[in-house]
Parts: sequence; structure tokens; C-alpha cells
Amino acid sequence: MSNDGILSQEEIDALLSRSGEATEDRGQSADMQLTEVEKDALGEIGNISYGSSATALSTILSQRVEITTPRVSVLSKEELLEEFNIPYVVLEVEFTEGLVGNNLMVLKIRDALIIANIMMGGDGQVGEDEELTDLHLSAVQEAMNQMMGSAATAMASMYQRVVNISPPRARIVNIQLEGDQLHLEDWVVRIGFNLRVGDLIDSTIMLLLPLSFAKEMVSLLLSGTSADPSPTSQTTQPSPQSAAAPQQAEPLGSSAYAAPAAGAGSGGTQSYTTDASTISATPTSAAQPAMASAPAYGTSGPAYGAPTPPPQSNMHVSVQKPEFTPLFEQKTSGEVQNLDLLLDIPLQISVELGRAKKTIKDILELSPGSVIELDKLAGEPVDIFVNQKLIAHGEVVVIDENFGVRITNILDPRERLKRL
Repeated sequence: MSNDGILSQEEIDALLSRSGEATEDRGQSADMQLTEVEKDALGEIGNISYGSSATALSTILSQRVEITTPRVSVLSKEELLEEFNIPYVVLEVEFTEGLVGNNLMVLKIRDALIIANIMMGGDGQVGEDEELTDLHLSAVQEAMNQMMGSAATAMASMYQRVVNISPPRARIVNIQLEGDQLHLEDWVVRIGFNLRVGDLIDSTIMLLLPLSFAKEMVSLLLSGTSADPSPTSQTTQPSPQSAAAPQQAEPLGSSAYAAPAAGAGSGGTQSYTTDASTISATPTSAAQPAMASAPAYGTSGPAYGAPTPPPQSNMHVSVQKPEFTPLFEQKTSGEVQNLDLLLDIPLQISVELGRAKKTIKDILELSPGSVIELDKLAGEPVDIFVNQKLIAHGEVVVIDENFGVRITNILDPRERLKRL
């Protein structure tokens, strides 16, 4: 530096070079926190879980909702504080069972205002200077509760375990100024989605996860997909004993057949006895050897390729008749014909979201925008009735802007037939 306090060109170049190297090192360090496989796994988790959330939000708002493929990135705590320098609506969600951790859902204040306006019976049109009140936050919190409930249900199916969450807590936070209240780790995984709600919202919704929690989610998912094969597939592999040479096989007469009766002739009638009936075979000549009967089911017969023993007369074979539990009760032809006559009778199908008990006073106080709390939790399957008889459980979906129900569990067929 010169005596007048002005930096020389060499000093300026050196400072710029150091700044560029620091930025490059920080970017490389962020990329090293998650591998491409882990990023893809997190993207798949977000795609499946929040795809289900979009269906729930569409049902609540009666609007077409689209959530695009997620974008996964890793930010340091400093980068996060620099990027989120304006107030946002932050919903903190804690996983209480199945997964242990928490995440933050970040919404723009205007998007939260539109969602709250629709939840409260409005048309989604909000003014530029309209403020987000506690009432709006409560409505947004309820919508996000439904969304996260659907996401938890989808994650439970993905992880093959029960996944429960606590009700989300919504508040307005300037992350840059109040980041310490969120207990952020040094590295944070950001999953961004494009959110479209009808013609009202075309914005971005973000999910922030601690890096350790994100890695735990990926580890559980990848370990579940690489599980050991099922016992059924293992039993199909030939054992070393069954692949032994034919010379080591046990003689046929010593395993499946009883010893021939003393003094039996070679040309006499052969008798095979079973538990159910006695079958008599015609005599065979010496020039035509008799065919050896197969050993009983479950007995240790000769190995593949072993020589067939010479025919023996008057052999007694104990055969156990296989018995299987019938899947359905046997119907006589008359019963089947009678049932066919009923197949064209129309039945009324109804879906019950939940129930609630209110006093007459509560009913009289209802008005547009009132919320009735039902006896079912968020994400819990709805009941499907046929002629007021419960036959299945399912979840509500939207098909071409119409409500539908996806069946997730069906009662036993015999039970359903009895209920009808």
C-alpha cells in the first residue's frame, strides 16, 4: 500500500484472487456434504411425499394444485442467512415417531395470505398492503397440518414403518435476523418446489432440513431397499445335499416304501394303500417291469438321476392326502345361481370423512367460514360404505377436478358379503 492509503493494482488483484478462491472452496465444501445419490434420494422422498401433500391442499382449497419436481441443494448457515433476508412464514414440523428430527417449511407471506383467504371462505384475492394476522396464521397452519399429514402417510408407505408428526407451528420470521431461534445447524439441506394454485399462486415453497436429519432419511431409505431377500426366494436355491451325486442317494425301498411281505410272488396283484382308498393294480409280466410309484409328498425320495429299483410286489405305500384350508366357503350351484341374480342390483356408495357431535347452540352459531373439527386425525383413512355398511378404507384424491377415493384397505370378502 502506498503512503497515501491507496491500494496498488497488485494488492487489488491479490484480494480479488483470495475472495474468488474462498467462494470456490465454499462451493466445493457444500457439494461434498451430499453425494449425487443422496441428493437423488432426497428428491425422490420430496417428490412422493409432497405430491401427496398437493392432493390434500387441492382438496382443502378446491383449487388445482401443482408441485413440480424438487430441487435439492446444500447451504451453509451463513449462506442461508444471507439468502433469506426478508420475513417469511415459517412452519416448524417435528417428526415424533418413525423418524427423529425436524424440518422447516418456508412460504412467502403473500402466498400464505392467499391460502388463508381461501380457507376463510374468500376468493383468494388479497390487497398489496394486507397484513398477515394471527387468524391468517391459524388458517395457514391448519392447511399445512393437512399437507404434512398426507406427506407423513406417504413416507410411512415408503419407509414401511409408522411415521408421526407433531402439529406444525406457524410464525413470521426474518431468518437473517432471527435465525438463532430456529436452532439451525452449520449445514442445511434446501429442497425447493414450484407451487401453483389455480391462477392465484405461482411461487416457490421451500423445505429446510438439518444435514444430519437428511442423511438419516436417506440412510433409512437406502438400507430398506437393499434388504436381504425374502425366505421364499431363499428356499428356491438348491441345497448341497440335494445336489449330491446319484451314487449317494438312499435306496428307494428304505425311505418311501415298506419292506415287501414275506413269501410274496413276483406275478401277484400289487396293492397300494392310502388313507382314503385302496387301489388295485393289474398283474404285470416279467418282460414288462412295473412302473415305480412316486414317493409320498413330504418323504425323502431318490435323488434326481438315481436308478429305478426293480419292481416289488405287494408293496404298501402310506400316502397322506394333502389338505388345504379353503379360501372361501364352497357354494352349491343353486347358491351361485341365486347370487348371480343379485349382481345387477344398484348399491349406494358413500365416503365418510369423519363425524362430530355439536349442541343445538353450536349448530345455530355456524356461519360461512366456520370450521368443524371431526373425530379423525390428519392423514387418517376415510371410511367407505356400501348401503351404510363399512367395506373398505381409503384416502381422498382429486381426479379431473372431481373428488375421488383411492382404496387402501378392503375388509375380508366374506365379511363384506355378510354386511351386504
